[in-house]
Amino acid sequence: MERLNNNSSTGWGSVAAMANKYSEKDKSVDPAKFEKPSENFDTIASAVIEYVHCDLSKKKGFYGAVMTSGVERWYPEIRASKNPARDRFESARFEEWKKNIIDMDAQTAIEKYGRGDTFNALKKIHNYLKSGQNATTQAELLRDCFSGDDDGFDVAFDYLRYDRHSGGGWMYYSSRDEKLGLEKRINADGRLYLNAEPMDTFDIADQFVNACKEVKLPYEFKINQFSDRSDAMVFYVENKDIGNYVEIISRILDENPKISQRVGKPPLLSEKATEKIGYGDETGGESYNERQCKKFQEVIEAVANSYRGEAPQGSTQERARFLYVNHYEKFINMIKDRL
Repeated sequence: MERLNNNSSTGWGSVAAMANKYSEKDKSVDPAKFEKPSENFDTIASAVIEYVHCDLSKKKGFYGAVMTSGVERWYPEIRASKNPARDRFESARFEEWKKNIIDMDAQTAIEKYGRGDTFNALKKIHNYLKSGQNATTQAELLRDCFSGDDDGFDVAFDYLRYDRHSGGGWMYYSSRDEKLGLEKRINADGRLYLNAEPMDTFDIADQFVNACKEVKLPYEFKINQFSDRSDAMVFYVENKDIGNYVEIISRILDENPKISQRVGKPPLLSEKATEKIGYGDETGGESYNERQCKKFQEVIEAVANSYRGEAPQGSTQERARFLYVNHYEKFINMIKDRL
């Protein structure tokens, strides 16, 4: 398994030098200029293919088809959560988290949490670590520290873990949680997608975190545990800093060609930041891809049902399949005009 290139002579010093002037380097890194899926004939045609072949009886049948579209793994049996690279990454996050707790003074903790249950749980962890006690993992530390104190454990588990937002098949990490909430929250305007091979995701994550720290950028991202979706890694970004994040991810891929070779195309309906990095706007509520899938499905079905001319009287899905096969260009262009 390839380990990431950490050669400082070709690495992050140059990223640091350019990080705060990316807009001068390349003003094209502007979400308003990214290619939209509704503008690309081939993308629309691919979405129609997924629609006519998906199982609409399943909840989010079209969405599921789109998010797995074109996904071909080099090592499909390897899950991100079962990768040794994850252990190394988690260990680094755990050590950083412990250091932040030890270094936090009482006044800062009171200003952040008041004197309630969260403060008391944090104080207990702080004293545990200051006493010289330790553990090999965050889970082990919480069990030992809060032995016999179920209420304190619950508070620490819900509010103080560095990975406290993980769940639902996603492993979630942020510099803000690692710093116990003392860092300003990323007010995400958008998200970047990287369809990385699961065996590579935590190697990429480790280098991404190190680069963000080098250039003093906050980070917030999640990693999919499973191997069948094209949004294997999702990075939350503020658009004012998007050039810096795109530069960091692109540089990781440039300096690690074997890892880059295994990166697939971004989600089908994402906007294209680069050939390998997708983008979606963050508007709250539904995720970007859920919104796009709902929009595309509604338009495909509306066009199929309103098409004037020869078409079978079966289901909307059958009509769409017939129109795709027999009136391909006209059908796709009609959808394009409505999107």
